[in-house]
Amino acid sequence: MTDYMRLLETVVTKRTENFKYLKRIHEGGVYWLNVGLVTTDNIMKYYRSSQDLLKKRVHLFFFLGLSLGPFLQIPNGSLYLHSLNCLLDEFSTKFKVKKHKKVKLPLNEEDEKFLNSRNVISGSSNEKHKFLMIPDVNTENFDYLQIVYALFDLLSHLSRKYLDPNCENKLFYECIVAIDDWFYKLIIKPIVKEIHEISASMITRELTTFDPLFNSAFQGFLKVKKEMIEENNQKKEIKQEN
Repeated sequence: MTDYMRLLETVVTKRTENFKYLKRIHEGGVYWLNVGLVTTDNIMKYYRSSQDLLKKRVHLFFFLGLSLGPFLQIPNGSLYLHSLNCLLDEFSTKFKVKKHKKVKLPLNEEDEKFLNSRNVISGSSNEKHKFLMIPDVNTENFDYLQIVYALFDLLSHLSRKYLDPNCENKLFYECIVAIDDWFYKLIIKPIVKEIHEISASMITRELTTFDPLFNSAFQGFLKVKKEMIEENNQKKEIKQEN
């Protein structure tokens, strides 16, 4: 096994574990960073209090998952990465999210022929994209939890497709890291921040239900618990970004 394949395995293992953990958290009954218990009711209460965020999240995640589904059938290696680069560019432009740091890869004749053959007409505006699928669908009443469950599962499977012998070199590794970083910043980072806020809020609410006579004694404990969450969250973010 080459050094780059070991590095790729580290990236893939870390990311698939992230997606599995976040799915478990959204299914409820799991302690966030082993500190605060999170339930599906708490999660949805948080998002319903910010309808604009919920609607935007559902909209983005639905069309991202829809567009990524066919990638399970695209052969691993250079064609897979070229196609992902193209989709991320199209998605970022359409939905006005931050573009990823695209690493230019060599394009062989077969890959170029496949990419040139792509021509997807999306939605009522008849926009043409190669991989982005945006049919004229109203996502307003879609179930957020079901969408994130499906997206986390899909991204776990797609991450494993990076482990291809043709990707065992510096250029392909850098391309995969750039793509992975885009998914991390669009999906994982904001969700981690929000789950942290939900967990901290639940701990605060639980402790304030104690008899007022004991409140002062619990203030120090509450402060320590909140600091533990913040410290664990910071360590988690640092680990994801490294």
